[in-house]
Amino acid sequence: MKEERKTKAQLIKELGDLKRRIDELEDRKNEDKPTVIHPAEYESIPGIKTLTVKHAAINPTEYESRFRNIFENSKDGIIFFDGNTHKIIHGNSAMAQLIGCSEEDLAGRSIPSLHPSDEWPGIEKEFRKHVSGELQFSTGIPVLRDDGSVIFADVSSSMITLDEKTYFSAFFRDITDRKRAEEELRESEKRYRFLTENMNDILWIMDMDLQTVYVTPSMETVLGFSPEERTQQNFREQLTPDSLSIITETLLKELALEKQGNADSRRHVILALEFYHKNGSTRWLESIISGIRDDQGALTGLYGASRDITGRKQAEEAIRKSEEKYRTILNTLEDSYFETDLAGKITFANDAMIRGHGYPPEELAVINYRRYTDAENAEIIFREFNRIYRTGESFRGLQYEVITNKGERRTVETSASLIRDTAGIPIGFRGISRDITDLRKTQKALQESEERFRHAAESSNDIIYECDIKTGHIDWFSNAPQRIMHLLGEIPDTVETFQKLIHPDDYERIRQETRQRIRDRLRYLAEYRVVNKAGEIFHFQGSGTGLYDHNGRAYKWIGTISDITERKNAEESLRQAEEKYRSIVENAVEGFFQTDPYGKITMVNSAGAKILGYDSPKELMAGVFVFADHIYVNPAERNYLFAKLYHEGQAKDFEMQFYTKTGAIKWGSLNVHCVLDDQGEELYYEGTIEDITSRKKAERALHESLEKLRKSMGGIVQAMSMTIETRDPYTAGHQRRVADLARSIAHEMGLSPDQVDSLRMAGHVHDLGKISVPAEILSKTSKLSAIEYKLVQVHPQIGYDILKDIDFPWPLAEMVLQHHERMDGSGYPQGLSASDILPESRILSVADVVEAISSHRPYRPAFGVDAALEEIEKNKGKLYDPVVVDACLKLFRENGYKLV
Repeated sequence: MKEERKTKAQLIKELGDLKRRIDELEDRKNEDKPTVIHPAEYESIPGIKTLTVKHAAINPTEYESRFRNIFENSKDGIIFFDGNTHKIIHGNSAMAQLIGCSEEDLAGRSIPSLHPSDEWPGIEKEFRKHVSGELQFSTGIPVLRDDGSVIFADVSSSMITLDEKTYFSAFFRDITDRKRAEEELRESEKRYRFLTENMNDILWIMDMDLQTVYVTPSMETVLGFSPEERTQQNFREQLTPDSLSIITETLLKELALEKQGNADSRRHVILALEFYHKNGSTRWLESIISGIRDDQGALTGLYGASRDITGRKQAEEAIRKSEEKYRTILNTLEDSYFETDLAGKITFANDAMIRGHGYPPEELAVINYRRYTDAENAEIIFREFNRIYRTGESFRGLQYEVITNKGERRTVETSASLIRDTAGIPIGFRGISRDITDLRKTQKALQESEERFRHAAESSNDIIYECDIKTGHIDWFSNAPQRIMHLLGEIPDTVETFQKLIHPDDYERIRQETRQRIRDRLRYLAEYRVVNKAGEIFHFQGSGTGLYDHNGRAYKWIGTISDITERKNAEESLRQAEEKYRSIVENAVEGFFQTDPYGKITMVNSAGAKILGYDSPKELMAGVFVFADHIYVNPAERNYLFAKLYHEGQAKDFEMQFYTKTGAIKWGSLNVHCVLDDQGEELYYEGTIEDITSRKKAERALHESLEKLRKSMGGIVQAMSMTIETRDPYTAGHQRRVADLARSIAHEMGLSPDQVDSLRMAGHVHDLGKISVPAEILSKTSKLSAIEYKLVQVHPQIGYDILKDIDFPWPLAEMVLQHHERMDGSGYPQGLSASDILPESRILSVADVVEAISSHRPYRPAFGVDAALEEIEKNKGKLYDPVVVDACLKLFRENGYKLV
């Protein structure tokens, strides 16, 4: 219906018009007798029994029908309530649905019952303004539904007088969804603000003149300029000449596309540009730049995100120089260097390889190894490179034939290894090849044997030697003279010289074993010590075998010497560490334990057993099968500990109560961590347990002692407060009220309990210094003279002097000294301002002003709380800390705080 689309204000107006029209009908006296009409809809409203129409020519049914239509079909909730009792007389179905009850249940309810009880004190102020006619509309009013949930509504009201009695109508419009949307929007804005203010990247906006109009605070972190400084800079001042040319060329190109109408409005460009830093250096930024368009799609500005890539650019430059150097070295090598992918396709070859194979560089770069060799050699190459791929082990000395571009066969000897990417994934091979064709022709048989031997020897970390058994002369050492000198202090030329270096305790054993192995034609392997010229002891592992002639006589001895000093030292250190660890664990005061992942004890020391009341680890492990299931007094602590270990892998200083063998309850402190295998699977838990029962008892006793001390201190402070009130009866209770208000403000601001308590104490004695002010001045009923006012202004200093030598746990004396200081420096006695004033003193000053203005004084009557709140609100930020003022205003206006 048409009326359903009418606004709430229109409905209120129509109800008022209807009431005024009825009043006009009643005032007409053109008829001798009044005509009484009883609309059925009004029968259900107690107190509204009749409507008297005194003009028979006017048909009231029209107004009655219109009113009923508005009332019954309105989508807003409508109620009528008694102006005196505030009881609901009648409500429409929309209101019943809003509350979650029937229309019958709605009647008789009180107005306060429609709202949450804790919110009613604040709502009541607005309600009384509605009843008095001062207010007709309120927004965001909490409404309590019958199911206990709370919704929010806009409420409007009007007064109706029927049968010489006052009633009120109220319209409720549900705005819960709107409130929720507004809250979500605020949260979204808060998150966006947090992101933009804390992100490392720079977000910026420019107009079409390339003037910065907005930039995030990260600008100062990256380039040293504050956002304000950046918005004052010309774009040309920001970039190096080369980068300025790049951005200018790019923008001209993009604007040309715009002009042609061929531009994609969703496109963006990514540019790496060099910007000037405020300190004169430069930084490379990578910027993603997009256009800002109006509703018609016209370009109105630019926006973008810039990230500091200076490190990356420097790394790229270093890599470029390194690659240039690397290529230069490779191209000067006589040997061929190559790199291939996993399929054998050459991805890089140096000049030597290009010359050796005879293929042009562009052709060599695209061919597979099977192209420049035959099937037999291709199989050799495949087998060895496949082994590298499977094992990751490089090879050396692989010989095979290659076929040059001219068809010539050449023999090469190659060493190769695996190439991996940054993630360790194999991506190809690299190697060095040497053309040994000519050498192989002249010494093929000898070279194959000797080269292989020497190659292995020179690649080994071991010392390889060869000696003549008959003469004892050492004919050859592997290519490691520096290593031999380091170990032995000399390069021995005979076996006898070397044997003199063997440790005396090992000499005879080694001599006998060597002779026995030569005689039995067995391989020799033994460990022994040597003492070099400097007196240093090294551990060696020696191995060797004899070479025998056709008569079976040994003529050569081929041996190796491996330095195993580090291994032996490590083994000794490990043995000592294990022995030390075992000793520490067994003799420790703390309990050490290990359990499997299911809580079964696998190890515990004697201290751990004693802490739990057992005589030995063996008894404990037999008596408590599952550690975690038997000792916890509170099973929830066990669950919390295991959850912490699961998510964090460890738990430190975890305090819990546990049962001993006898059932006694003790306090323990656990340090536990999870030991994982190579695959990250749980192996076991290990940790320590400490008996902290005595400490917990001491902490409890200390806490009780502190509480007693705190109470005593409170009594002392209270006595001080009463001292000043006996001299100034007109301000009796002032300090107590200031203390309570200051405490409440601090609590509203979220300060710590310790700070809240300190303010309560300071409030009780903040005017202690008035003890030095003559009582005649304190109780004077007229305005103070300048001298008298100066005497009163001394009281913060006097209070400070009284309190400064008392050892309070808070800066109580400083709080009292500064409670008349003001944010703009206009206070006394020191004229402090802003951050120079203690936070607690800023709270005291607001509480002191509010209480003083609200209360009676000898020289003036009380101005009341509203005047006090108006004073601090008017001077917020100038005289008073704005955060403190906001908290105080909220206390009174929203939380219903009252001075008592």
